[in-house]
Amino acid sequence: MFGKKRIAKPQINNIKNVKIINHPIIRQAINQDTDLIQVSSHNSVCELCQKYEGKIFSITGSDNRFPLLSDVPPFCDNCRHSIYVTFDSALEVSNTLRKYIEFSNDRAEKHPFDKHFIPISKRPKIDLEEEIKLRKRVIAIKKKIITKEEKVKKTKDGSSALIKLKEEILYLNAEKDDILLNINTLGGWGKLLPKIKDVYKDIFTF
Repeated sequence: MFGKKRIAKPQINNIKNVKIINHPIIRQAINQDTDLIQVSSHNSVCELCQKYEGKIFSITGSDNRFPLLSDVPPFCDNCRHSIYVTFDSALEVSNTLRKYIEFSNDRAEKHPFDKHFIPISKRPKIDLEEEIKLRKRVIAIKKKIITKEEKVKKTKDGSSALIKLKEEILYLNAEKDDILLNINTLGGWGKLLPKIKDVYKDIFTF
């Protein structure tokens, strides 16, 4: 039966991945004697995030009904995902345990609980050319911001020139944030990161 499995208390010594060990939610789960965590869902089109989105994982692998947790957020540079502690007893009460087992093991596309979840196969693919174009615009804007911030340091306090510079920086930051929001919609770095990170490493901190 799905709800009758007895799970041994998770042991932090069984976790080899330092990023996972150091995550506060992982430690919280272990302190609460549960081996299960769930990843949030945002209908991401980033392939790095899609592997984890909405699923439940076994932290140490002691609960073989669920896949072993191999990473924790952030999964990519634009990642919005988080994790939270989950209990199999709560899944039993909500009558979703069996559905989550199927979903987390990629045997079902429909999310057991999230009505707004879009199946991975129906989501748009990342448009790499469009993302590269947007990233270049962000880089150009960041260069302008850096230049104007240097001018601010040399401009007299209270002057009209200083006020104008600060307004220009404000608008540039707003434009940059708007573009980054569009990039998030495209799915973040995903496949793109290995292609351009070295080229732009002098501008971005990855």
